Amino acid sequence: MEQLVLPSGYRFRPTDSELILYYLKNKILGKELPVNIIPTIDVFSCNPDQLPLSEFTHGMPNERYFFSNRRKGRILTEDGFYHVSSTGSIYDKNKLVGFVRTLDFYHGRPNKGIKSKWTVHEFRVNPQVFQEDEDAQENILNSVACKIIHKLETSTSQIKEKIKIIDLEFEDEEESEMENVLSRDNKFRE
Repeated sequence: MEQLVLPSGYRFRPTDSELILYYLKNKILGKELPVNIIPTIDVFSCNPDQLPLSEFTHGMPNERYFFSNRRKGRILTEDGFYHVSSTGSIYDKNKLVGFVRTLDFYHGRPNKGIKSKWTVHEFRVNPQVFQEDEDAQENILNSVACKIIHKLETSTSQIKEKIKIIDLEFEDEEESEMENVLSRDNKFRE
């Protein structure tokens, strides 16, 4: 893996189709990558917070990229599990180039787990993107690129909820103040 030095402000942030076409596809074929900065690890062997996140340092603070092997069926770790929350298709210029599935990590066991702030977007190449003479069928089916996301403490919906609470508290204070003024006004008139 290359030790890459980027100027301040530059981040590795490919689109979904770029990640599939220029990184994952080339990795499967053993071709040179545009920049070799994505480590290869077994993403699903442990909880996301136990992954060697420091091995990828070129992206956004809450995102890490890794190459990994695809896991099918239930994905359990020692004290948690990954649950598929959505699947989708990736297109480049109206051509189906790959697939993505989103897996949320839960602490505990299935049906009793507590959702964590960790999500994995697992990208795989559409096998039809490869030429017929390319003999990499097993790698095509089992190799994935993963974007690990650690959700920040406050989401937009949480911020909006906090604003509503503050507004309600402010309205309560205004009502209380208005009642005090009216009460004093009524006492003064008596």
